[in-house]
Amino acid sequence: LLDRLAASTSAPWVYETKAFMYGQVGLDMEVYENLMKEYRSLTSIRSWEKDDQQVERVCRTVSQIVHYQQENKEELTKSKFLLSGVLKRITKARSHGGSLPGDV
Repeated sequence: LLDRLAASTSAPWVYETKAFMYGQVGLDMEVYENLMKEYRSLTSIRSWEKDDQQVERVCRTVSQIVHYQQENKEELTKSKFLLSGVLKRITKARSHGGSLPGDV
């Protein structure tokens, strides 16, 4: 059912649910792939950087991605670039007086 939903929509909650489901059965690669899809879906929302709730969702998703991406130096480097890219986008969008949410 989730695969059919994912084929017809790119809503972030579908990928979040799939990642959770795969995590419960220990399929780490599928968890990682769905977290990346969730991240791309969340960051494709217009002006997500200015919405505190969306920023928190993106940061939570990135945190989960980093958890699954720490096997070797190459993966850690990818995590570093992902984190720095998200932080740059948020700070650039909020450079005119917007503050960061507390959880970021």
